[in-house]
Amino acid sequence: MRKTLRTSVVMALCCITVTAYAYTTEQAEKGKQIFAKQCAECHGAGGEGGVVPDEYSDYAGMKVPPVVGKGYLPHMKTAGNVYAFIKSHMPLQAPGSLSSEDALNVVAFDLMANGVKADGQALTAESAKKIMLHGK
Repeated sequence: MRKTLRTSVVMALCCITVTAYAYTTEQAEKGKQIFAKQCAECHGAGGEGGVVPDEYSDYAGMKVPPVVGKGYLPHMKTAGNVYAFIKSHMPLQAPGSLSSEDALNVVAFDLMANGVKADGQALTAESAKKIMLHGK
């Protein structure tokens, strides 16, 4: 009984930790709009991944990972890693051109699209580092 209670408390704390540093619905909605304009061309309208279009000659045909669903963002451990990558390397047509706010909004949209619930706390570059992806 005591072991079961302890396990339940630990599991509850893990759930709280995962959602304690989430995002606002407003951030995710703004991120959805930015994603549609800046990211969907390569990552797919639904974030399912795709291929770089021919207009990006140096990168044309390169496989683009999904940002939503099974296998999303396979090489990213935290939302902070995603933010840093977006801020430095995306969008492909103008790397590093997104403002910090826009990059965070895209990350918030990715979190929402992957089932992380908004908690009303604004996502920041620091709080994003505390959001583990892939249940790790």
